[in-house]
Parts: sequence; C-alpha cells; structure tokens
Amino acid sequence: MDIKGKNLENNGTIAARFNKIYVEKLDNKKDILAEKTLDISTFGNILSQIILLRMMVITIMGLFKVKELRTLRLDSLISTQLLINYRRLEKN
Repeated sequence: MDIKGKNLENNGTIAARFNKIYVEKLDNKKDILAEKTLDISTFGNILSQIILLRMMVITIMGLFKVKELRTLRLDSLISTQLLINYRRLEKN
C-alpha cells in the first residue's frame, strides 16, 4: 500500500504486506502494520510516534509492527521525550 500526501491522521488501522507512507506530517493514534516492509518518510519533519528495529517493537501513541522485518526506513528525526515500551514480536 502506498500513501502519499501532505498530512496523514491515522485513527484506525493501516495494514498491508508492504506499506509505504510518504507524508509531511504523520499523526498516528492507532496501528500501522506491515507483513514484509515498512517505509515511512516525513521529508525531514519530526516523526515522534515510532521507531522499529529488527524484531523489537517500540510502542508510542500507536503501534507500528512488521511481522517479518526485512526493510525499515525512517528518514526523520525521532523525538526523545517519549515513553517507550519494548515488546517482542511473536513468531507465527
């Protein structure tokens, strides 16, 4: 799934095998799920909702999860003033 635009406010669930989100402002309040790859770009603007590394999930405001992480790209600054919870992904 490719999402391109200026602003994205997610109050529900965005789910696909491959997710590409290219927006100037991302306001995530719910879930962004990707089975294979997750590619998020906010064009250098601060992206304060997520970090996802390998098979660890960090939950901030909403859940970003990749079932089998092969590719993850974040090109934004990450806010450091957030509470972070780590959770292992369960293998299916």
